[in-house]
Amino acid sequence: MSRSRGIRSGASAHPDTSKALREAIGRGHDKPGLVCVLVPHQRDRDEVTSVLRQSFPGATVVGCTTAGQMHWGSYQDDIVSVVSFAASECVAVAERADGMSSLSLKDGYGLGMRALDRLRAQGIEPNASSCFALSLLDARFGNEDVLMTGLRSALGDIPLFGGGASDGLAPRDVAVFHDGAFRQDCVVLVLVSLRRHFKVFSTHHYRPLPEDLIVTRTDARHRVIEQLNGRSAGEEYARVLGASMAELQQSDAWLPPMMVKVGTSYFTRGVARIDQHGFLHLACPVSPGLQLRLGETTALIESLTALEQEIREEIGEPELILGAECLMRRVEAQSTGQLAELDVWFRRNRVVGFCAYGEQYRSMHVNNSFTGIAIGPRRTVSRRDEEIARLKSENERLRRVVDAQREQVDRVMSAGSDTFGLFQNAVLLEEMVQRRTEELAEANRKLQGELARRRRTEEALRQARQEAIKANQSKTQFVAGVSHDMQQPLNAIRLLLGRLEHELLSSGGAKAMRQIDSSLQTLETMLKDFFDISKMDAGGYVVSPSTFRLGPVLQDIVREFQPQATSRNLKIKLVDSSALVQSDLVMVQRVLRNLLSNALRYTPSGRVLLGVRRESRGVRVAVIDTGIGLPEDALTDVFRPYFQINHPDVVVRRGSGFGLAVVERICTLLGVRIQVRSVLGKGSNFSILLPYGRREDLPRLSEEKPQAAIPTPLSGAHVLVVEDDRAGQEGLLALLEAWGCRAMAVGSPEEAETFLMRSDTAPDLVICDYHLGLGKTDGLQVAQQVAAQAGMVTPPVVISSDPDPSLRRDITASGALFVGKPLKPARLRATLASALQTKGAGKI
Repeated sequence: MSRSRGIRSGASAHPDTSKALREAIGRGHDKPGLVCVLVPHQRDRDEVTSVLRQSFPGATVVGCTTAGQMHWGSYQDDIVSVVSFAASECVAVAERADGMSSLSLKDGYGLGMRALDRLRAQGIEPNASSCFALSLLDARFGNEDVLMTGLRSALGDIPLFGGGASDGLAPRDVAVFHDGAFRQDCVVLVLVSLRRHFKVFSTHHYRPLPEDLIVTRTDARHRVIEQLNGRSAGEEYARVLGASMAELQQSDAWLPPMMVKVGTSYFTRGVARIDQHGFLHLACPVSPGLQLRLGETTALIESLTALEQEIREEIGEPELILGAECLMRRVEAQSTGQLAELDVWFRRNRVVGFCAYGEQYRSMHVNNSFTGIAIGPRRTVSRRDEEIARLKSENERLRRVVDAQREQVDRVMSAGSDTFGLFQNAVLLEEMVQRRTEELAEANRKLQGELARRRRTEEALRQARQEAIKANQSKTQFVAGVSHDMQQPLNAIRLLLGRLEHELLSSGGAKAMRQIDSSLQTLETMLKDFFDISKMDAGGYVVSPSTFRLGPVLQDIVREFQPQATSRNLKIKLVDSSALVQSDLVMVQRVLRNLLSNALRYTPSGRVLLGVRRESRGVRVAVIDTGIGLPEDALTDVFRPYFQINHPDVVVRRGSGFGLAVVERICTLLGVRIQVRSVLGKGSNFSILLPYGRREDLPRLSEEKPQAAIPTPLSGAHVLVVEDDRAGQEGLLALLEAWGCRAMAVGSPEEAETFLMRSDTAPDLVICDYHLGLGKTDGLQVAQQVAAQAGMVTPPVVISSDPDPSLRRDITASGALFVGKPLKPARLRATLASALQTKGAGKI
């Protein structure tokens, strides 16, 4: 469940409806002011009703059935979502009108007035700056336009948004939740006074084509256009689209909407299908004589980016966007391959919402739109704000007085009177208007002064916020930038320890060296995780997705951790898989390593399972242990940095406290949601869902036949080290000499060139630090130049403390070998041996 002080949202895909809803509710507010529940249409509604009655007695709870939802990321068909607002954040009232199929303008107006009266009864005067309205309705009856017009008459300028409950492109069994039950053939109106900044919006990404299409015959009751321009509606639609009607009838793909002009703006009318008679079935009411145009799609993501900019300029970064998106937009995104980009946008802007059958915005019923409310930080209502609100209210009151007096004059003039009476009324009116005009001018003067002071304050706050953002970015960039220098001494210590392994030490000395090695491992892990988090916060990581086989990745990870498990009498079980997935391979490996390491650390006895399960939306990879488990109140805190569980059974070396924080940040970059389930004393289950990959996207294997590796011992090998850090030079030289190598170190490209010119023996191998000359020199380029000048047939070895996965990919793609700092002697030795074996095999 995502949390802020006043707004919480949660979701669950558990197959058991009751458990899914309870997981989504999580640790909700003790006193919620409003709860909104989005339920897949196939879920058991009786179970939902039972859980909601138990969980929120006396609270305002509304919701509807859906044909798909968004929860901080991708579209999902089977999740139950819950959004709750604390009573300290809002006051909400909900009213219902039954008989949606026969609602009139009067009914819509009455529904709005009842909601306004209930809010006033709680001491709140409804206004457009602090109130909004939400509509949830049964959209099967085509009466939305009448309803919206009636509601608008009552609500005035209070912004409204909403959507139709759905179960597919042709809704049959939809329902709205209100007053403790699911109901049909009704509309629910929620009026909310919110103590936060917000923006109600609606956006679409279509523009009208130039040709007019006049509706000449309809079946209005069923929202069907039979004729356009006096011809078959389907034929005319297909002609303008540049396709045949038969193709459109047979295709399951999304169909472009129609557009109607109201005032100076165009609004969409979604096209659901073309039937066998050539009739167009729309998602909005139509009538003969209506002038339509075919909608041409523009850039979907660009339109959302523009909306995002508007939202952030108006209210700042949104803490939540609650939205209703037309089901046909989802169909379009799937047809055009834009789902992944759409998911990223939803996640970045914390979108929770549902696929609706038609959307409502202010007084309009629209289609093919994304409509909702963006909720920002809490409003601080100062005395000055209250005074501005009072002045605005007084301004509005005076305006109404003047308008009423003018209407009175019109009535008197039209009714007729004697000359004196007309003169008397004119004099009295002039005096009244003069007094009211003076009062109005004074109120406006005060209001303008307050607004000017407020603008100055807001500008100062904006500048302070920008300075804080710059300071934070400077901090993260500084930490990421100095990581190389901070790891140089650690690298030297690691290399010297490796050298000591070849010395004959006393039992006490050997024990002390093991303790030093253990402490050094802890420090290296902490620094690596700390630098990774800093670099992620600074935006320094780039996701490089590819398609790969999951099985070999899991097998390698299990082999890597098997010795650790064996030493602690634990079993690691692998559920293998032949599945193909699409993601960033290096980042996925990092996530699974951190999860498996964490599981082994907190499992005193038993086993750890690395399991795989295929689901409709991807491959779920889970790390399940029989360890100490987590208390329920720690399921969210476990991803915070430095959070660790203290338990008497955990006697192994504790971790850095960053491992799961790194996992969560990587999952956010990958667009992957991490799930955690745990029972205290029984174990935990951490899992991620990876999208399926396509076989045709697998990288082609080289057709070159592998040549047998020819063992080449390190003893006697000539190695040139290019390293500008003195401690790093000495550590590498000591370690290489212990392995029997003939090693020479230089500190710059110029020194390397001089050495090669004067040396009688060319080196067999070059080891080069990537960051030379305070990071101004490209070590990979230097290594390649040295190798070429010396005529080497072995690939150069590049070492670096930079944690960016893209750097490693670039180095290995060039044909060089990569070893990360702090250097592990065993890994460095294996890499050097591999390079020399490549020479023996005759490969360049």
